[in-house]
Amino acid sequence: MAQLSLRQPNVHPTIIWLCLITGVVLFLAVMAFLRWKNPALGGRGLEPLVWVAIAVALAGFAASRALARLAPAPDVQKARTRMIVRSALCEPGALLGGVAWLLTGNAWSWLAAGLGVLGVVLVYPRSAPAEQSAPSRMIR
Repeated sequence: MAQLSLRQPNVHPTIIWLCLITGVVLFLAVMAFLRWKNPALGGRGLEPLVWVAIAVALAGFAASRALARLAPAPDVQKARTRMIVRSALCEPGALLGGVAWLLTGNAWSWLAAGLGVLGVVLVYPRSAPAEQSAPSRMIR
């Protein structure tokens, strides 16, 4: 029988990351479904929302990538915190892109949504040296 270790590398960060990406993807799926079912949603005058969404997505993506270039986090806890912050920087662009699509139907909205999702995908946790060398406690 296989044993599960609570200290396996990336168990907890991967779960956190999956929750973050799932929330964004499900939100975008709901926006797409609502737009598909109600194509008459929104109205004139909302087109600037599309460009605001793209600007927010670009800014969040750039900020997330800049944070990634900082010196490596000194411990596992700070690395996890950095992962969450980097994801949080990318989420608003994705969510705003979904709302812009819902309200305008403008296909450019998916650029913001895609860039936000890509930013969260690129934050996927990698093994930290401290996690790999941590002793493993086995449970049965």
